Amino acid sequence: TKVSVPKSMICPKCGAPSEYLYANNGDKGQYQCKVCSCLFSDKNRFSKEAILKCPHCSKTLEKIKERKDFHVFKCKNNGCPYYQKKLNGMSSKEKKQFKKNPQAFKLRYIFRQFHIDFKPLSKESPELPVVDLSKIYASPHTLGLILTYHVNYGLSARRTAAIMQDVHGVSISRQTILNYGNSVAILLKPYVDHYPYELSD
Repeated sequence: TKVSVPKSMICPKCGAPSEYLYANNGDKGQYQCKVCSCLFSDKNRFSKEAILKCPHCSKTLEKIKERKDFHVFKCKNNGCPYYQKKLNGMSSKEKKQFKKNPQAFKLRYIFRQFHIDFKPLSKESPELPVVDLSKIYASPHTLGLILTYHVNYGLSARRTAAIMQDVHGVSISRQTILNYGNSVAILLKPYVDHYPYELSD
């Protein structure tokens, strides 16, 4: 029997409405988008989604806005050192204005989570990536965190996996991290090879 997709459901990746979604494994709760091929369940947008925390007080950030290219998160902890420092640094005139119109001041820590579309990335390399990044269960933000630790900071895949678990609450294997790194490297290589670097004297 054909399983119907709830009318309220949309693709968590590209936002396609329910008409473009279908039940991928019958009535077991997995759906697939006909537009971007994203696999997801009715309970989890991505099975690997990092928890966003304030770097100043470690409290979980709250999503306050959804824009076309990014989501905005804010720390709403009144005891946050960042917020307290900004608050205490205000002049008496600013404090009076703040009491009348608090929305006019940006005192709290704000984080923008940008969305990355992997499809436009070049496929010039004859070597195919180990995994298709457009179909992975980690969100673009989570993938960015993994690459930051593993590539930018040069941590081993094992240490990166430990940080993702301990700091961000994401359970991921060492091999998956290596696969992600390999796939990104292959996709980015054509850009790096032909990038017009302006060298100084």
